[in-house]
Amino acid sequence: RRESAVRFGADFVFDPHDEKSTTTVEKSDVVIIAAGNPAACQTGFQLVKPGGIIILFAENPPGTTLSFDPNQFYHKEVTMLGAYSSSPVELKLAFEMLVSGKVQLSNLVTHKFPLNRIPEAVSTMRLAQDSLKIVIVPKDEGG
Repeated sequence: RRESAVRFGADFVFDPHDEKSTTTVEKSDVVIIAAGNPAACQTGFQLVKPGGIIILFAENPPGTTLSFDPNQFYHKEVTMLGAYSSSPVELKLAFEMLVSGKVQLSNLVTHKFPLNRIPEAVSTMRLAQDSLKIVIVPKDEGG
C-alpha cells in the first residue's frame, strides 16, 4: 500500500511503527493520516510544520485515546481535521475530474469478486496486503 501511495503521488510514506523512518523526513505543511492506529496519529503530529494541518482520514479502534500536550497545538498553531467523507462540492469536483480524464482510477482497483465470492472479498479487504480497492461485480468476469 505504501508503494502504491508513492506511485500515485505521495511525497513520502512510512510505517508508523518504524521510528527510524520518521527521523529523516522534513516537516510537512499537510500530514494525512490514513492508517487507523494511535502510532500513526502521534507520528503525524511530530511531522507537521508549525501552522500546518493534520487530516485524520482513518478510523481508529473504538475507545482509542491519544496522549498529547495541548500546549503543542497552541505553540505550533496546528489544525487537526477529521475527514470521513466528501461534501457535495467535493463529489462534483471529483466527478468532473473523472469524466475529464484528469484522474484515472483503474489502477486503484486491484481485485474484482463476483457476488458469490463476497466472503473472500471481505477477507482480502481485511488482510489489506496487496489490495487497494476491491470491486464486487454481479457475476464472474473470467478473472
